Amino acid sequence: MRRDNALWAMLEGRAPLPAAARTLGWRLDAHNETDRSVSVSFAVGAEPTDPLGCIPPGTIAAMLDDCMRPAIGAELAPGHETVRMRSDHAFLLPARPGRLFGYGRIERWRGPLCVVRARLSDEAGRILATATATYRIDGPR
Repeated sequence: MRRDNALWAMLEGRAPLPAAARTLGWRLDAHNETDRSVSVSFAVGAEPTDPLGCIPPGTIAAMLDDCMRPAIGAELAPGHETVRMRSDHAFLLPARPGRLFGYGRIERWRGPLCVVRARLSDEAGRILATATATYRIDGPR
């Protein structure tokens, strides 16, 4: 685990959280170095909902990304960046405002490519959405 990169700088208050993370009430709850996973949570208000009171799929996709990217970020060398090359999302149940829980895990990391999976669930433990993505790791800026 690295603690000298952009993710840890944000978590330790040395850099601000991105606006989207603040808007969605994102928080890193746990990092498991052994299985290369993170648990996160969101405190979602009514702002990002559609007329039916549900969180739109685009926002859910961003939340899933906010589960996957930190799993990579926890191990990323300083100055490196992630670029999502491909992603697949499944929206299983409507997501409503409140406390939502995310889990992201690195499945495979070979060279500059990293495959990550994520899921988003509600307070009752129902899985609302899942994602799998391939990220390219770009070298120092």
